Amino acid sequence: MLTPIVLLIALVAAPRDPAQPDALHARPTLIAESAGATPGRTIWFALDFEIDPGWHMYWPGQNDSGFALRAEFETSPNVTIGEPVWPAPHRYFPTDGILDHVFEERLTVLVPASVSADAKPGDRVSIGAELTWLACAEVCIAEDAEVSLQVPVSVGEAPADARHAKAFAEARARVPRDPEPDDGVCVEVSDQMLRIHAAGATRLAFYPLEGARRPRRLIRDGEREGDTLEIELREGAEPIAGVLEVWTERRAVSRVFTIRWPVGPEAAAPEAGS
Repeated sequence: MLTPIVLLIALVAAPRDPAQPDALHARPTLIAESAGATPGRTIWFALDFEIDPGWHMYWPGQNDSGFALRAEFETSPNVTIGEPVWPAPHRYFPTDGILDHVFEERLTVLVPASVSADAKPGDRVSIGAELTWLACAEVCIAEDAEVSLQVPVSVGEAPADARHAKAFAEARARVPRDPEPDDGVCVEVSDQMLRIHAAGATRLAFYPLEGARRPRRLIRDGEREGDTLEIELREGAEPIAGVLEVWTERRAVSRVFTIRWPVGPEAAAPEAGS
């Protein structure tokens, strides 16, 4: 049975009027980190969204309402798109009993592209994407756009494009990484309980991926003051996978980590991707 918020979205979400191209509440641009593409190397692109004040877009994890950005890529033969890399979201409560994981103000999804080793200087690497997403405030609107970009194939290492350095740096600062021993993050699973401890933390939040085991009471258990989270899980055979955000008094900004259980290549976690 649909929850009330999903019913609301089904009623009010509608495709944008193509006669009003400037009416988007989230405006995408395709940008490149480098001014050129080096043969045999990876060049990073990004789908960079400017989101209107009061509006938000969705993360491709477990949400009670809404859907994340969907992208269909088309490229020139000399480049191959890899798996998009998402920054960490934050928790959002549109109404009582509903929890989503969203982005506000800006969303930058990183996209790696492998340049063919036989790409010739003077040629161009082309990438385009057809995009569909849901932008929400008091109502939700299905929006869409097409973006494209061409980058010249360079001789040797291509210089960075200074115009987009800040956007890539800010997105990478929010990309979760695997915790290392010095990070002080400990994960334990017993029966149906996930326990996460982060040494020195003043606050923790856990954002589960879609396709992973679902917490029973994520609204209540998914964020807590202190250094320990205890989350009761529903029964199931899915892996435990998500993003942990850690706040401490010693750091001005939080850190984000990938959480997987079991640990190891034999238990691949669901991916958050377009």
